[in-house]
Amino acid sequence: GPVCGCGKPTWNNQWNEMCADMSCPGPPLAGPLPAGAAPPVPAGPICGCGKPTWNNQWNETCSKSCPGPSMPGPVGAAPPVAAGPMCGCGKPTWNGTWNELCSRGCPGPRIWPAALPEQSSVPLCGCGKPTWNGKWREYCSSMCPGPRLRPPGDNSGFICLLDPTSSEYIRVAHLFTRSWDTCFPRPVIKDIWDVTDDDLRSKFVSFCTRIGNVPDMGFGTNPGNVKNRFHGTSMKCKFSGFPCNDSTCSVCGIIKQGFLMRYAVKGRIPSSLFFGRGLYSCSASSSAVRYAKNGIKIQGGLFVTLVACGRCELIKGSSLTDTSLEDQDGPSPPFNSRIVSDPHSSQSYRNLQCKFGVPLGACDDEVVVFDEDAMLPKYLITFR
Repeated sequence: GPVCGCGKPTWNNQWNEMCADMSCPGPPLAGPLPAGAAPPVPAGPICGCGKPTWNNQWNETCSKSCPGPSMPGPVGAAPPVAAGPMCGCGKPTWNGTWNELCSRGCPGPRIWPAALPEQSSVPLCGCGKPTWNGKWREYCSSMCPGPRLRPPGDNSGFICLLDPTSSEYIRVAHLFTRSWDTCFPRPVIKDIWDVTDDDLRSKFVSFCTRIGNVPDMGFGTNPGNVKNRFHGTSMKCKFSGFPCNDSTCSVCGIIKQGFLMRYAVKGRIPSSLFFGRGLYSCSASSSAVRYAKNGIKIQGGLFVTLVACGRCELIKGSSLTDTSLEDQDGPSPPFNSRIVSDPHSSQSYRNLQCKFGVPLGACDDEVVVFDEDAMLPKYLITFR
């Protein structure tokens, strides 16, 4: 049947799609080759994995983390010439406007054309005109499609609202839906945002590279044995594309700073650090959402994260017949993470259910990592 370039079945059983693993490099395949047919000739410089090279040149890989290999390309091949707003590497920018990169993995740099000097003191809309109120991140008028521009020198990660008709939105929504415990009513998605920050992603990639390739029992992607997991948390604002400045808004704090160990505090009552003092995520969206609730109402957000599990300490929840792991430090080397299968079977969760009388949703596993760079917020799902 239809497969991704990694060899796994595509998420929707259609050609030209990826598998369900959001960290998979692919590439998508157009379909099986007829018997005896030669592979298609690439239209431009590509990496050995099938994706375009990071700088649009042959003999390069698509990113620093990709094993490639680099491809020499056909004799006399020349990179295609891009028109319009370009990244410093020579490729078109991701959103068709100046002062942006071509992709999150590209080192850039971000550049301006001569008509829009980098040190311009005039805040501009993405169309090139001054913004209506003289501020950056605004439009020139209510009718202009923009996009809104960051000020020169602002290298913060970009946040993008996904189009509900796009394949990326559909894949993330499918990941959310298929992992939901049908014993509970499923909430209606309002928006899905790509919140990947350039700096956080760079730290995450470096962390994965340090771990290297790790044998995996499931669906992890190397280097780093990376898995998709969910993390629910509270939100004080009505998120609309820009993080708020409320220090108590966990969603916006994570978008700006990533997941921080200083919030994994020992001795909290009730404790939620059931399997050690670390950063938590889980395989089921329905289990993660409970941390985004205030009573029975969802008032927070749900992150789809990439988690570098590395070498995992594997524990069965049913074997945890006491609470000895609560608030404890992580496992000793060589382990990078702790994965608890069927966590709702552990004594800690049974105690929680007895105390609050709330039924626990089924979950294949909870992952606990103990390094801030091991967990990357990639998408944010908000609800109606």
